[in-house]
Amino acid sequence: MRFDGKVVAYLNRCVHVPTEMDWQPGEFLDSAREFILCSIHGAAYDPGSGRCVAGPCGRGKLTMLHVEERDGEVYWYPSRDTRPVSP
Repeated sequence: MRFDGKVVAYLNRCVHVPTEMDWQPGEFLDSAREFILCSIHGAAYDPGSGRCVAGPCGRGKLTMLHVEERDGEVYWYPSRDTRPVSP
């Protein structure tokens, strides 16, 4: 997602319960477009850092994905903890 003009990416998994968070496909932000919300339990995360700001996520933090934007394209780089699923 783009937040404050910067591309940020997180694993689509709530810290509270490991489930996908979007309430509609690709929709994660609250109505004010201020926080990332988990559709299941309402946990709220800061889009800039992924840190929990309210709800049952405690002091947790979303898993940030390494992304870069170059020439208008966004590239995701796998890490030890996040990589594509093998076919």
